[in-house]
Amino acid sequence: MEWTNGYVIVPWNSILGISKPPIKGDFIQYTQRYALVDRIGKGLVGNYLSVMEASWEATVRYAQEVHNYHVDPMKWRPAAIELASCFYSTEELAWMTDRELGDLLHQTDWYQLKTGS
Repeated sequence: MEWTNGYVIVPWNSILGISKPPIKGDFIQYTQRYALVDRIGKGLVGNYLSVMEASWEATVRYAQEVHNYHVDPMKWRPAAIELASCFYSTEELAWMTDRELGDLLHQTDWYQLKTGS
């Protein structure tokens, strides 16, 4: 089990009572997958082939949710910079205004950028 921001990543086959696959034959394809679960809402976000995929989803969701929830840039800016620093230089991000960084956070397709397509 791995804790990431507001989420927890667990092996899919260790989830008890939340969402087990209905057909036993299909269970085999889920045994090597990981589930991303929202800690606060206790909801299943999705299943992923690796911990890295689930962690990336949690990072993107957390940064966007923190930006939506908090007005104070001191609370959401660190999460936004952590996410964007994977693709942009830290100097460029440091000079961005709060509005520019917020727009970058919500208008960028982070999944496409990560795959390089």
